[in-house]
Amino acid sequence: MDEFKESQKEKKVFEAMFGTEGPAEAPLDEFTTHYLYQQIWTRPILSVSERSMVTIAVLAALGRDRELTRHVEGALNIGTSRERINEMMIQVAHYAGWPAGHNGQCIALEQYRKAATATQLETLRKAGRDQPENLTRGEAADLIAEMRAG
Repeated sequence: MDEFKESQKEKKVFEAMFGTEGPAEAPLDEFTTHYLYQQIWTRPILSVSERSMVTIAVLAALGRDRELTRHVEGALNIGTSRERINEMMIQVAHYAGWPAGHNGQCIALEQYRKAATATQLETLRKAGRDQPENLTRGEAADLIAEMRAG
């Protein structure tokens, strides 16, 4: 079983997506971390990747930019490719309106250009993958997606 699947099994979805540094422990954040990610995101029918994609589409459709930014980062950390996120935004644009899809795409593009996260770099390092200098989040996500696909 690969490390990501193991993290799902151990109900560490939040850490797999966002790293070990959790949100500020305000009451709502604590509830989110200890209920939503442990009880809802680990239900057996949808995978974490599928739940992530649904969440991104809904947040883009609703125009919830702050949470969308965080969830695009989480999706990139678990190896959702740029191509898949781009396809989600095309779908959002057609069902929730062009501005919603375009706004979501702009947020995703900003995330792609940022430096790779510590979570991504650790995933690649543990897999023995070479990491080019100045690796972006988008590039790292694509490498992780390729690694998991094959």
